[in-house]
Amino acid sequence: MSERRFAWSGRNLQGLAVSGQTSAADVETLKRELYRQGILLQQARTVKPPTLKAADTEQLPLFLRQCASLLQAGLPLVQCMDICIDSADKRGFRELLLKTREQLAEGSSFSEALANSGLSGQRLLLHLVRAAEEAGTLDICMERLASQAEKSALLKARIRKALSYPAAVLAVTMIVTVLMLTKVVPQFARTFASMNAELPWLTQILLQASDYVRSHLLLLCLLPLLFAAVIHTCLQRYETARTLRDRLSLKLPVFGVLIRDACLARLCRTLSDCLRAGVPLLQALASAAPATGNRVCEQACHDLIVQLQQGQPLGFAVRTHSWFPVMIAQLVHAGEQSGTLDQMLENCALRYEQSVEQTVDRLGSLIEPVIMAILGIVIATLMLAMYLPVFRLGAVL
Repeated sequence: MSERRFAWSGRNLQGLAVSGQTSAADVETLKRELYRQGILLQQARTVKPPTLKAADTEQLPLFLRQCASLLQAGLPLVQCMDICIDSADKRGFRELLLKTREQLAEGSSFSEALANSGLSGQRLLLHLVRAAEEAGTLDICMERLASQAEKSALLKARIRKALSYPAAVLAVTMIVTVLMLTKVVPQFARTFASMNAELPWLTQILLQASDYVRSHLLLLCLLPLLFAAVIHTCLQRYETARTLRDRLSLKLPVFGVLIRDACLARLCRTLSDCLRAGVPLLQALASAAPATGNRVCEQACHDLIVQLQQGQPLGFAVRTHSWFPVMIAQLVHAGEQSGTLDQMLENCALRYEQSVEQTVDRLGSLIEPVIMAILGIVIATLMLAMYLPVFRLGAVL
């Protein structure tokens, strides 16, 4: 059972009121733990552990790289934290490092200090740091974590860059279309009315669209915002909605393959790093599951865990699961037979990372002409609908 964090209050042996926060599996476990410390529990409530804000997540790869370099240089961990605190750019991330530094000074381990300071959601990082502390290879672990975080950040930046230009062009297209329908087309409509002639069907459709947009402009602007708010609320509150989103994303044309390859790359990379750090296979799979970023892939990892608990080898479990490609099953089986499972998983990660990079590059080169073609068709249709009556009138004259 996973631990939760409780805010509690009670009385000690002297009858004085005391309070604090402690992690425990449930209230009964918390009560027994406090009783051993001479504290009688009176009230307890679950509190949400501090988490790293999205704005501060970009600072994490830099911190890991800097900490790895300082540890490899032979500096003590507390001194490394002091240097990282001084060089932190974001205020929120600096506060996280300060809390970690305070926890270390009080005698906590590095993994415990990170979890209590705001990185409790980074399960993979905490598992690897805890295993590295036990093995005495914290500097090597931090180096691997830094490399993985940098690769993940670079891939996200490339995908964001490939999609930002099409999104900007589509936004401009929508704005231009709305302006033409609300400002330009009405001017032509008055000119057409003075002709007392039958208008082409394309022009009639454009005029009807203009009337509709002008009379319902506020509603048309609010509907997308309302729809986005409803979707966001459902995704935040309901696990079923998030699972459905992840399942549908894998079925998208082109993008579905990209998302699947990215999930497989993260899974293989995470498993390889965990195994090299000495994390047991079952625990490594449990840590790698949420790191994939997709609940379908996460469920597939949990299915593997069930088969491993039943005594099946990993290669057999992967081969019999429909979600995993044949290549991964073959390499995993070969790695188990030769005792090089971590290396084989790294090879899988490299192959899928290259596949994702190539797909992103192709998308970037293909989307731009498609978007420009759509923009040209929309603008050309609007202009043709507006000027077609003028052309016909000129031909009659």
